[in-house]
Amino acid sequence: MKQLTLAAMLPSLLLQAAACSDSGTQGSPGADIAEDTDGSGSADAVEETDGSGSGDTTADTTPPAPLFDTPDPRCRGDAPGTVEIFYTGFSRAEGLAFGPDGLLYVTADEALWRFTADGTPTRVVELPSGLGLAPTPTGMVVARQGAAYPPTLMDGGLTLVEGSGQITELSTTIESGNAVMRLDNGDFIVADNLSAKLLLVTLAGETRELEADVPSPNGLGYSPDHRSIYVNSTFTTRGQLTRFDVGSDGLPVAASATVIAEMGPRSTPDGLVVDAKGRIYVAANLQSKFVRVDPDTGEKRDVITGLNTPASMAFGAGEGFDPCSLYVSSLFGPMVYRVVLDGPGLPMLP
Repeated sequence: MKQLTLAAMLPSLLLQAAACSDSGTQGSPGADIAEDTDGSGSADAVEETDGSGSGDTTADTTPPAPLFDTPDPRCRGDAPGTVEIFYTGFSRAEGLAFGPDGLLYVTADEALWRFTADGTPTRVVELPSGLGLAPTPTGMVVARQGAAYPPTLMDGGLTLVEGSGQITELSTTIESGNAVMRLDNGDFIVADNLSAKLLLVTLAGETRELEADVPSPNGLGYSPDHRSIYVNSTFTTRGQLTRFDVGSDGLPVAASATVIAEMGPRSTPDGLVVDAKGRIYVAANLQSKFVRVDPDTGEKRDVITGLNTPASMAFGAGEGFDPCSLYVSSLFGPMVYRVVLDGPGLPMLP
């Protein structure tokens, strides 16, 4: 049987997700039109509500709330909503995070890359099938998808890349690792987004499946107080954003899982970040936009649109990088974007 790399399968998986319909949450076509009940052969639009014979067509003239707040004093000065190309030249990119050295790291074109603030890239090490990134005190960890399909043939895992380029395999038993998140105690959660698995990889090299199941998990992030963990679902028709409480052991509490927002069909939520005010930004991949979610109310607002398949992102966290900008990889594009928001993100873990 011919073996197919998971990277080669991604376009097909994304198209399958785009073709799905969300019958559980979407109304049927024409649901807002009254059925023909008088035998006339035509439907009547229902508007009359007060018996006067005319519908109330008064428009709501309340102006919408501003999309962005007044920029934080720490921002570089560019207007919120500004989008620019930070770098272009990849065939495709996925993982993106800032390292302990204050430089930007990206997994793209079968390698791990490092960028200075002026957009100059350096190829750190060859790294086939690298996806999500997270910083450690001495380097970066990279979640790696398996080399072949079906899952029984996969050999993905979690790789530590030291600043010198030295590679250490922390785990080789994760079928299709995508996003990765460093916990307060230094261990890691890895999302296997072709399953419902969240996996824990410890500093001692242990890998085990967590009880907290999420359909097709991907992007991961803490709330500002580290009492909650957020998880995106990518290959689902609902595009869920799920919140978990953090238990006394520092891990997500399975029974606390709560869907706080849904991006909807054909959204394929990928990465997520949380800003210093607790607002969650979700990269709606196939919808080419960022959605900002209020974690308390679930209210969603499109804040940036027209991007080429945004994937992973991180707030600027090193010298010369704007702390109020998201640096964003493009899954099927050659570029890394810089997207200006109105405030900084959460500080990196020490």
